[in-house]
Amino acid sequence: MKKYFLAALLGTMCVVVQAQNPDGERAFAGIHEKGNFTDLLPTGITLDLKVFLQGPYDTLTHLMKTNLQQSGLIPLQQPYGPALPYFENINPCWYYTGTEAADSIPQNVVDWVLLELRDAPDAASATPATTIAKKALFLMHDGSIRNLDGASLPVINDTIMQGLFVIVWHRNHAGIINSNPIAPDGKGFYHYDYTAGPGMIYEAPYGASEIEPGVWGMAAGDGNADLNCNMPDERDVWAILAGGTGYLPGDFDLNGIAQLKDREMLYTIIGKYSTIPQ
Repeated sequence: MKKYFLAALLGTMCVVVQAQNPDGERAFAGIHEKGNFTDLLPTGITLDLKVFLQGPYDTLTHLMKTNLQQSGLIPLQQPYGPALPYFENINPCWYYTGTEAADSIPQNVVDWVLLELRDAPDAASATPATTIAKKALFLMHDGSIRNLDGASLPVINDTIMQGLFVIVWHRNHAGIINSNPIAPDGKGFYHYDYTAGPGMIYEAPYGASEIEPGVWGMAAGDGNADLNCNMPDERDVWAILAGGTGYLPGDFDLNGIAQLKDREMLYTIIGKYSTIPQ
């Protein structure tokens, strides 16, 4: 009776996976390991994240501006797989050839962002070798990240074995990663607010900016996607595009125009760089 009760209890809490293959290999959620033993594993990752971009952030409304969406400049196809080299860079830090595409751009979308999920025991160990998934999604004006319908939370069909680290990439802001593993809430939801303070972002003083007192965001200015906000972003990106309009890498405030205030913004944060482990 005790055995049956325990089995029923476990069945309500988690998924039990036991090796049965003759060669001793077991498989679950796309991950394979050797050995004959039983594991208790959660399945699926629902991401509930909040992040701000420095460029379009408005300190009066405490939201990000949506000029690109209002002007019809955001592309329907995700923008992270451009032709190479990309402004003299043959290896953009966020390069991704996924096929995500929207039928239309919802209201309150700021821009596309790219999420990269890594599974590691700590931030310093979350190198590219630990990447388990990537997905291009929409960043909303309130900092939330949503599916291409602009409403639902993204779900990654994978399993975390050590600790979840999520990189947020943007095409002309320095990428960031959480400082400590994101823990699930018991229902498969992973909540994380990168804006809440420097302790939320790995090595924040270098890879992020305090965009108003107590509010942190991704530093604007990495126009050539080389992980740094520095003079090549002014010389090789902004200067080439200055005066132009559209969906431009040199438009750091995301208002649809590469203009003098974009260069001035870059000058205020020169020396910032992405602290994502490489």
